[in-house]
Amino acid sequence: MKNRVAIIIGSLIAVSIFCSLNLSAKDRFMNLAAAEKKWGKGSFSAQEFKNGTIKTRAVMSVDLIKSKVMLGKTPEETKKILGEFTGYYWNHNVPAYIIEEGVIKPNELKMTGDVWQLVFLLNKSGTVEEVKIHKNN
Repeated sequence: MKNRVAIIIGSLIAVSIFCSLNLSAKDRFMNLAAAEKKWGKGSFSAQEFKNGTIKTRAVMSVDLIKSKVMLGKTPEETKKILGEFTGYYWNHNVPAYIIEEGVIKPNELKMTGDVWQLVFLLNKSGTVEEVKIHKNN
């Protein structure tokens, strides 16, 4: 009986470590200084973000995050303010917007460049707790 419990506990620990390693390797976030260097820093405008191009959204990303204007919003409110979600993070309920796209070369199944997105991380209440820039490839 003791051996069985030890095996179960050991297995749970191993799975936990494996999952945390996978998550840390999978979840890559860019800090604001790097984002500002990469895309610049334009003033955030909800209307321009909603109607703008990916490049327009990228330029506003740092200001959007620093302003904290989206904190406390539900995914539905986020969609109403910023438009349809264009990215994907864990599931369809987490608001995400692409701010840089990689390119798939013709006749190749390989993408060049990175895909970056703004992700609106939700708390247990289902409202935005934090906005981060996430590498999605």
